[in-house]
Amino acid sequence: FVAPGAAHFLPRLWAPAAGRAGMPPWRMSRSFGGSSDDGGSSSSGDDNLTARAAKGVCLGSPDRAPQLLALLAGGRRGASPVAVMAAVEAVAAVACDPGARSTEGFMLMAVLTEAAAVGRPLFALFSHPAGRVLDGAALLMRAVAEGGAAAAGAL
Repeated sequence: FVAPGAAHFLPRLWAPAAGRAGMPPWRMSRSFGGSSDDGGSSSSGDDNLTARAAKGVCLGSPDRAPQLLALLAGGRRGASPVAVMAAVEAVAAVACDPGARSTEGFMLMAVLTEAAAVGRPLFALFSHPAGRVLDGAALLMRAVAEGGAAAAGAL
């Protein structure tokens, strides 16, 4: 089980540049274009190493991806909107560009497969009151679709 409070901090570890800028992980590539002349907000080599190491520690075990996605699976009815937003941002930091670039292949496939296994509750995120959740859910579904038949089979 991933505590909602911990899920809030995972994107800061897994997408350090986005965390410093106070943005969701997927906005860095659009806002900054990956350049290094933005005052230190873009992703550097050190950020990529930090993100890769943090993802390895947090997702190195095969049973951790389902725990991360438990807040989105609907089994936890009544999860707070903030907890759901944190979980979507954490998953997006692992599975969506630019965070997917610093995710090991087996971890990325595990998260995409588990996200697809969530099924219908993933579509329910489009009725969430926070716009960040809508953006994150759309990008997560896109990442699952781009992950191939192995990832999208359960969806």
